[in-house]
Amino acid sequence: MKRWLLLMTKENLAKCEAGTKTQTRRLNQRYLGIKAGDTIYFRSNYKTTYKTASGPYYATTDATKEKLQAITDEDAIAEGVTKGQYGFYNVYGKDHPNEVFVSPRFAFGNLINHVYNGPRWNMPGKPTPVWDVNPEVVKITFREH
Repeated sequence: MKRWLLLMTKENLAKCEAGTKTQTRRLNQRYLGIKAGDTIYFRSNYKTTYKTASGPYYATTDATKEKLQAITDEDAIAEGVTKGQYGFYNVYGKDHPNEVFVSPRFAFGNLINHVYNGPRWNMPGKPTPVWDVNPEVVKITFREH
């Protein structure tokens, strides 16, 4: 068994600790090495070590590769998307207000665009949201220890 340390926002870290987030998707293909039973720790900053990270959590399945838009509504809920009175929503930090969507999948697509909005997704002359690029991601499922 191997130990992994993954970066996560404080908001998503709280969802993990509450048990409402049991999946995460990563663009870095190195995470394909995660196997069932490996220990996953989450950190909210780059200075965290295994001893100060949140967790541990255990991967419940092997990490699998899929296209970003292959996410299902059930997977989006496992990613931490929440159902509210008027639809599905996510909260991404204090800089982004709550936004309501008709499906968990659409709420996740909006969230992933907030997370990966850097220049790596820019096309010549016009930025392209990561959801529209639809890259391959590594889907990691975990449960609290």
